[in-house]
Amino acid sequence: MNRSPAGRKARADRRLAVDAAMVLGLLALMGRPYLAAPVHAWIGAGLTALSAAHHLFSRGRYRGRRHTPLRTVQVALQVLLLAAVLALGYSGARMTWPAAALWPAGGGLPLARRLHILGAYWGFLLMGLYLGVQWHTVLAAVRRRRPARAARLDRASAWFVLALLVAGYGIWVVIKRDLLAYLFLQTEFVFYDYGEPAALFYLDYLGLLGLWVFIGHYAAKSLRPPRPEHSAVQTGAER
Repeated sequence: MNRSPAGRKARADRRLAVDAAMVLGLLALMGRPYLAAPVHAWIGAGLTALSAAHHLFSRGRYRGRRHTPLRTVQVALQVLLLAAVLALGYSGARMTWPAAALWPAGGGLPLARRLHILGAYWGFLLMGLYLGVQWHTVLAAVRRRRPARAARLDRASAWFVLALLVAGYGIWVVIKRDLLAYLFLQTEFVFYDYGEPAALFYLDYLGLLGLWVFIGHYAAKSLRPPRPEHSAVQTGAER
């Protein structure tokens, strides 16, 4: 394995690209009425493959290092997210390509429908939390490419206010779309407004994603050990 700084940077960039593709894939899948059935199925299959790649690139977290509270949370989110994606893959295949001879008689479709709802909504939540926990890597990538701009963004309180507004909008989306009913399986069917423009639907889900990212990011900050404060070094002669 290439342990040089360039190798570590390349691995970090690959993980970031896979994470971004997973977020976009899950976001697209949430809008089922706006996708043709074959497109929905292929995106779902791609998401399963991306999840496998994600765990391949992140396998170092499972071994050989001391598990801090933050690392434990990262690993737990990865495992739960994998379970959600696998549930989506199984249930999607069961509902899209039913082969009666291969599935248990009776109860197969209702179980698949429940798993699909749970996998989709919990998967979206877990993906947002995981992205929030990893948000420092996104900022690190920005710093590598545009350090001056990143320094200004780090100091800009307006970005925190914007994050609060997005999180507040996400809370409103949870209430407006009754998402708790899907997260806790109070219904076995997802209800869509087929007259709603796709742009408004995805805007709501971007706000919802922002809420989970906000929670994950600030939860991770609370788990990180504080950075040591470095005193300013006096370079002139003592007076």
